[in-house]
Amino acid sequence: MDDKWIYGTYMKQGNNHFIIPKVNKNGYAKCIAVSKDTVSKFVISMNNEAWFEGDILEQKYEKWLGIIRDFVDEYVITRIEKGNLINFDIDSAGAFRRIGNRWDNPELVEELEKGE
Repeated sequence: MDDKWIYGTYMKQGNNHFIIPKVNKNGYAKCIAVSKDTVSKFVISMNNEAWFEGDILEQKYEKWLGIIRDFVDEYVITRIEKGNLINFDIDSAGAFRRIGNRWDNPELVEELEKGE
């Protein structure tokens, strides 16, 4: 857990959480311990990038910000405006560009959640 991004398969064993980056040709894998609070699920591939839960997006035309989150068993782009949550279907992701994520930029998420 050295603040480096790790991509791979998530695994939980007891109270421990791991990412398995890849399996070698003999079927063995190195498990890397991670904090469960920083694990994000892959949501969509857009603009030649992998987008994950917790990514911060900017709407290209109106310039407002949203965050990808899990909402009732589906992923949505959520805009918070004056305390109200406005959810957009993930299929509209083409109208957005990724500008960060909640772990690299917690101040921006805090600003987003204020929704002012």
